[in-house]
Amino acid sequence: MFSPSPPPVHLQAHLRWGVITRAAPTEPRSTGVAIGGHLHLDSPRLIGLRAEATLFAVQDLGLVDPAHLHPDFFDARGKGYVLLGEAFLDGQWGKAHLRLGRQRVETPHADSDDLRMMPNLFMAYAADLSHVGNFSFHTLYFTHMAGWENGVDCASFVPLRAIPALAPTTDGAFAVAAVYQAWEKLEFQLWGYRFDDFADVAYAQLSYGEHRRGGLSWSTTLQLDIATGNGMESKGKPSSRTWGVGVELRGSQGYRFHAAFNRDDGAAGAFPSLGAGPFLTSMEVLTLDALGRGGQAHVLGAQYRLTELGLPKVSVGAAWGRFHTSVTPVHDSDELDLNLDWQLTAHVSMLAAWATIRDRHADAAHSSDLDHFRILAHMTF
Repeated sequence: MFSPSPPPVHLQAHLRWGVITRAAPTEPRSTGVAIGGHLHLDSPRLIGLRAEATLFAVQDLGLVDPAHLHPDFFDARGKGYVLLGEAFLDGQWGKAHLRLGRQRVETPHADSDDLRMMPNLFMAYAADLSHVGNFSFHTLYFTHMAGWENGVDCASFVPLRAIPALAPTTDGAFAVAAVYQAWEKLEFQLWGYRFDDFADVAYAQLSYGEHRRGGLSWSTTLQLDIATGNGMESKGKPSSRTWGVGVELRGSQGYRFHAAFNRDDGAAGAFPSLGAGPFLTSMEVLTLDALGRGGQAHVLGAQYRLTELGLPKVSVGAAWGRFHTSVTPVHDSDELDLNLDWQLTAHVSMLAAWATIRDRHADAAHSSDLDHFRILAHMTF
């Protein structure tokens, strides 16, 4: 049953300003400065159906020599762009939910990872069935990807077959999942993927946490990710068996501590992701799947909200991680991250993140040392 007088069309705007820079001993410093944002429009829901669209725009502010432009904010030509990034039909009937078209996707091996001027976006067909007892079920098929992590052109919906991390015969990827939640403490999720003519992937994650008196809470997470090749092997046959464990402690005074470990025991290294990926040790720059065979990582971190100093809307954090391989060629690097998150108002926020990577073994000519810095400021209205 729907209202004979549906609500009006809803419009939302988002403004974003960003700076990013990268410096390494083996390359000149690169910087990007941009302004952008998006306009989101959704229609009234009729008979369970609603249309939604989001237009994204990014403009280079022209403050950097094109020869030293950091590419992550811009299209393949190093220019600003306009993109109809979301355009989908949304259907909702009771516990069933359907989304067809260009949209954000949040799964272990494909996600939005919104760390630049525009999130990763996918041409996808998704269906969910929620609150079936303690279970929810999800299915997804996607064929194209836009955004800074497609490896080709962030301003275009690139076919999966053209993405460097996949195979040139991968026309699409299918995912199915079941998620179980109980007592507000326990969650178990199981995902299965099939990347056409490339790999079959199974991902499992178990999380458990409790709240104690005095505002103290803790949680622990176990994860397992297994990939096997199912066809095209021009880029090497996928073969991974990656496991991990993480723990987190939170206090009512605004602090959070976390620690995580990941290791891959497969023949080809951890399976890559279209986005941030599922691994508990992922940091600002380094991720386990970039290491190749024999990779392992451990991370320690802390975050604190400055409530005691009269700044309850400001959080500061630090994390350290070591990423190394147990086989030749040896990779052995440390990463240190520092970040500041400031929620100025209900509609204005800013995030600054700095990362430095130091190679433990390489000489200056082959060093993977790196300094990375980014600021993103947001305004919604």
